[in-house]
Amino acid sequence: MLNNILKVTFLNNSISAYLFSALVFIVCILAIKILKYHILNYLKKWAEKTATKLDDFLIQTCEKTLIPLLYYGIICVL
Repeated sequence: MLNNILKVTFLNNSISAYLFSALVFIVCILAIKILKYHILNYLKKWAEKTATKLDDFLIQTCEKTLIPLLYYGIICVL
């Protein structure tokens, strides 16, 4: 019965294709959140220890441009 439901097509795509796409979307969102909270926070702590402001600027730029571009890239790919 589940196989029959997954094979049903809606707008020329099967339900299983929609579920797979939703799963990939969720995994990508979680990966970006891990990148954002864990890796960027680690880099911020590391940058606070240095005397230059260039690394602080690069981390801030990544937060303001790279993270939104990654979210946009997920939507474009899917």
